[in-house]
Order: sequence, then C-alpha cells, then structure tokens
Amino acid sequence: MKIWLLFLTLACLTACQKDRDEPVNAVLAGEWRYVGTFSHLADYRCFVCPGFDYNTAPTLNINALGGLSGKSVINQYSGSYQAADKDTIRAEFLRGTFSVKRLSQTKIAGTPAQMQIENEYFDKLQKTTNYYIGRTEPQYLNLSLNQAKNHLYLYFVRKK
Repeated sequence: MKIWLLFLTLACLTACQKDRDEPVNAVLAGEWRYVGTFSHLADYRCFVCPGFDYNTAPTLNINALGGLSGKSVINQYSGSYQAADKDTIRAEFLRGTFSVKRLSQTKIAGTPAQMQIENEYFDKLQKTTNYYIGRTEPQYLNLSLNQAKNHLYLYFVRKK
C-alpha cells in the first residue's frame, strides 16, 4: 500500500511539473514588435516611449517549431532558430540561448537611412546568442535578443 501511494505521489508531482514548465519555444512563440536597439551601458527613462506605434513597428514572428519570419523596416524575412533555457532569474524573467539559422530576406531598396537601420537589425539578429523575456512594461511582455560580450540588444514587445 505504501509503495502504491508513493508511486501515485511521484506520478502526480511529475505531471504537475510538466504542466507548469512550458518548452522554451512555446514561451518565445508569438508575434513580437521591434522597439529599438538599446545598450546595457545606458539608463533609459522608457523603452516603449510615447510615439511608439505598435501596429506599424517591424515584426518578429517566432513559432514553436523553430521557424521565424517578419517584416523589418522595408523587407520581409524568414529563417529558423534554436533556443534553450538557461534559467529563471525570478518568476517574471527568463533567459536562455538563442541563435538564428539560415536567415533570408527580400531585397527591396529604401532610403539610405532605412537601409542602414535594416542592415543593422539583420546583422544583430543573425549574431544573437541569448534571449531574455521579462514583464517590465505594464501592457507588454518584452523580449531582448543580444550577443555574448556585446552591450547592444534588440528589444521587442508583445501584447500580454
């Protein structure tokens, strides 16, 4: 009888743990909106500042099967990614590894300023090594993608 009770308790704990722990791809999945590139070396009053237009911001669509796509400033893009959990710093802040594979894009030209922003975006996206997900904005979930040993990161938001 005691063995049977122990078995049921362990089975329940295992099932409950599986329900609470979403795979990292499921946590990342969704349509993210690019806010800008920021530096860990600077202080900011806000990340999603007045004037940010969620509906027209460049997109990053991440699916749970390892695919990504979106629209940058001008061009459409698609590719794949690999992600893995590192740890949970606190309940509302997750981090892990993230790398973009085989990124392709359309080749529509824009103004020199648009092309510079877009080229920098694609360069940083392709060199991403880490992700951080937090809940620091009241109406948004935020995603930061950065490179190891680099103080710059791409900042995205998704409506909660």
